[in-house]
Amino acid sequence: MVRCLFLKELVKNPIVFIPGLMGSIGEEMIRGTGKWKFGVASWIYQPFIKGLEELGYRKEENLFICHYDWRKTAKDVEKEYLRPLLQTVREKHPTKSIDIMAHSYGGIVTRCYIQGDNYNYDVDRVLLMGTPNCGTVEAYYLWSTGKLLEGEKKSINDYLYKGYLWVLAKLLKISLGSGDVEAIHNQLPSIGNLIPSNEYGDFLCYETVNRKINDISRHLIRYDNFLLDRLNYNQKIIQSRIKQGYSIIGTGFSTHEKLILKGEELIKNNEEYIMGTIKTLQGDGTVILKSAELNSLNNIVLKKNHQGLLKGALKEIGEIYGEALEDSYEEFKTLHIIISGDINLTIEAAGGFKLLDLRNGNVFSRHQFIQQVHHESLTWIIMKDTPMGEYDVITNSLKQEKFNILIMGDGISRDIDEEVQLNDLQVNEKQVFKLQVIYEE
Repeated sequence: MVRCLFLKELVKNPIVFIPGLMGSIGEEMIRGTGKWKFGVASWIYQPFIKGLEELGYRKEENLFICHYDWRKTAKDVEKEYLRPLLQTVREKHPTKSIDIMAHSYGGIVTRCYIQGDNYNYDVDRVLLMGTPNCGTVEAYYLWSTGKLLEGEKKSINDYLYKGYLWVLAKLLKISLGSGDVEAIHNQLPSIGNLIPSNEYGDFLCYETVNRKINDISRHLIRYDNFLLDRLNYNQKIIQSRIKQGYSIIGTGFSTHEKLILKGEELIKNNEEYIMGTIKTLQGDGTVILKSAELNSLNNIVLKKNHQGLLKGALKEIGEIYGEALEDSYEEFKTLHIIISGDINLTIEAAGGFKLLDLRNGNVFSRHQFIQQVHHESLTWIIMKDTPMGEYDVITNSLKQEKFNILIMGDGISRDIDEEVQLNDLQVNEKQVFKLQVIYEE
């Protein structure tokens, strides 16, 4: 890895920030969600934006956020969202170049522009954070099975992935699983842009009868990532098109590196029956180190997880821009309640203490929360640092129809994922679920 020092600047370029997958929500994506915003990803991205504001940047003046429909391919996002925004920035700052900062999938979108035929030579500096430049096996698992690859320890990113897939499944009336792989491919082509490229190396393997792990030849692998293959083959062009480039990479966290297949199924039936994974600590919990590295950029490795890289990046950005930035990023735990259906809900502990009250679509709580309404009967609530304890989740339906509820988060040993069918006698009657929150030391 190479790290370079740069002279302080007196004049700062305007910045365009591109969040990652699941980092934007708006009316263009899901009806009823209103203007573009970070939504349930706000606690990941708002501290980063606040850090940039401490450098003197102001939103819509010299700091612009490229929200986008992350279901689309990176090339479509680049064409439909990034390029028009860059045009707006150029019109507002005609004498200045632009700096692009991007997290995760946003980095792939950035590379599509910098390395593409429509590049306007208007970018001075690029900073990628946790970008899977060679893909991830988690994306391949979802692309191949239609299901999420879950680990022992989850982060807010994992909950956002699961939550959004749950929401989309309800809105699009599809179920997750191997039978709906085609639906995932049609509705979430972005995932196909994140599966491992050739430069990732071998990532599928099988265990022999002697318990030896053998890699599976690339030509036997069902799915390819032609986008990343092309970008990585032509990555040297980046150096000639920008002045400075960085890839900020996380390490020290258990990250899926390879998928273990059932060997006989692959040989006999050409079926990719996934049995398990091989993990490495050389990664940020989502992207392994060698996938985030890019020879054409200055690679900076930090001991941070996928969302924590934004915290580490602020210090690096302060150094690059010649100003000290304080650490404004906090560690926190989250509880997610997602409801599809017209219901009231109360979460209360022993003694009648109410953690949360949802009444006619309005949330009341003494604790910090985000409410994201997708339409009148589908809402997502995230709570920060829920106190440990045992809770009753009390629901009652306001209409004679079924409702679905998903509760997940830190400190919960088993998610609550239920569909409740109602009849005449159950309308306005209470349904009670038990919830226990215990954080590990």
